[in-house]
Amino acid sequence: MARLQKLYPISIFVLQFILAMELEIGEEMPGINYPLLGIDGKKITLSDIKGKAGTLVIFSCNTCPWVLKWEDRYVSIASRYSDKGIGIIALNSNVSRFDGDDSLNEMAKHAKKNNYNFPYVQD
Repeated sequence: MARLQKLYPISIFVLQFILAMELEIGEEMPGINYPLLGIDGKKITLSDIKGKAGTLVIFSCNTCPWVLKWEDRYVSIASRYSDKGIGIIALNSNVSRFDGDDSLNEMAKHAKKNNYNFPYVQD
């Protein structure tokens, strides 16, 4: 039994690695019509923000130290590429903190403080 318990985490990791796949440029996004809740309280889908030339989905949150160091680039990227037909959205999938630091209310404050010029949603 102890051996099975040791193999379980390894098998989950291997299975995730096998099933995870990178999209090729030009492939259709999976879950394009899945409703996501925005900081404005409205539902939005990836289809709603899809750009003619492509879509940039930024996986973000309010609490990850790496995200916090990198997010100052979000607005400049959005400003530069939205006019070129690229749809942009920041997606917070940090479900374990949706009742705290990554709640919609906190996300709205964070987006305002950082001048987000694109939708910020919870997954």
